[in-house]
Amino acid sequence: MIDINDRVIKNIKDIMIKKNLNQNRIAENIGQTRQAVSLCFSRKRNMTLENIEKLSNYFDVEIQDLFK
Repeated sequence: MIDINDRVIKNIKDIMIKKNLNQNRIAENIGQTRQAVSLCFSRKRNMTLENIEKLSNYFDVEIQDLFK
């Protein structure tokens, strides 16, 4: 069973691939370090709801789309 954090990270990665974005660009646009984003992507840290909201705005998608 996939947990919610895994689902969100997968959806973020899918959007990043479609939009040709990297972790540095993501970090810059949500006000985090690349290392902090990397920890989330490697599942060593959970992505905060605040950062998920920032990403949904940056990607121009509904926040619930990141949880599907």
